[in-house]
Order: sequence, then structure tokens, then C-alpha cells
Amino acid sequence: AQAGFSAQESLQVIGAAARGAQGTLESLSIASDLLTSVIRAFHRPASEAAQIMDMLSVAANASKTNLEGMKIVFNYLGPAAYAAGLSINETLGAVMALSNAGMRMSTVGTSLRQLFIIMEKPTRTLTKMLEQQGMSMEDISLKSNGLIPALTNLAKVIQGDLGNAVSA
Repeated sequence: AQAGFSAQESLQVIGAAARGAQGTLESLSIASDLLTSVIRAFHRPASEAAQIMDMLSVAANASKTNLEGMKIVFNYLGPAAYAAGLSINETLGAVMALSNAGMRMSTVGTSLRQLFIIMEKPTRTLTKMLEQQGMSMEDISLKSNGLIPALTNLAKVIQGDLGNAVSA
């Protein structure tokens, strides 16, 4: 069985990937690789493969990226997004927004990964900035607040420039 799936799980995944490939006019190879990466990164069971593939297909069809682009993103981003407590839908929403803004998928993946890591383990500089604004790490915690509220709080603190949060 491929990617650590049992024979039955493999059939569920390959069936879902085939429908996703057909719905997005992309190859089965790309669809199945993306789907298995997302399932594993977010620790989801193979029984959810069809639902996950539907989310991926909708995201690809409703944005300026495709399954191949998302495959690139999730190679960088999947485990970090899961560790930060984000859902697949929240992660896809961020990917879609940045894709529609014209960002390259490799840049989206690495940038969001860096952002999520910083938000979960803030630098001393960011910690000081939070304190100066009367906030704490809890205010930018993705697990506690979800993506949009946490990013809104972070934006207030760093004044729109992530470089402010990572400087020594």
C-alpha cells in the first residue's frame, strides 16, 4: 500500500484523487500526491479522502492556483499549519487569498510556514512588541484564536511588516 495506507484505504484515496483530477483537469499523479500529503500532514483518516479532495478541488478551481501549485504549498506548509492548530479549510483559505493576490506557490508555502512558526514561537522582539501593545502570545495564538483573529492581532503589533517581528 502506498504512503502507509492499507489496501482498503488506498482504494478510498485513489478513488477520491481520480475524481479530483477529473474535476480539475489535472493528472491523477498530482491529485493523489497532494491528497496523500494533506491527509498525512493533517493526521486525517483515509475515510475522509473524498471530502478533503473536494475541498482541494474547490480551492483550485476558485483561485489562481491549481492542484500542482497546492502540492508545492503543502510540501512546505502542511505540517506547520497542522502544528499551529489550523484546519485544512483555514489553510486553504490563506493559500487561495495569496494565490489570488498573485504570489507564487513556493513563496506562499515558505512565507506562511515562517509566519506560523513565528506566531507559535515568537522571537524576543515580537514578545516585546506584544507587551508594548498590552498583548501576550495568547493574542496571536492560532490554536486559541483561529487564523483571522490571530493575524489581525499580529498585524496591529507589527504594523504590517513581518520584518519588525523577526529583527534581533
